[in-house]
Amino acid sequence: MVPEIFNQAVSRDLKEDIITIDGPSGAGKSTIA
Repeated sequence: MVPEIFNQAVSRDLKEDIITIDGPSGAGKSTIA
């Protein structure tokens, strides 16, 4: 069982990495998805 707080923290980190790497254009989401 993983706490929701942990999941939120991980998702935030992933989003930040996507923004820093691929920029806010949303390319990161398409590459990961």
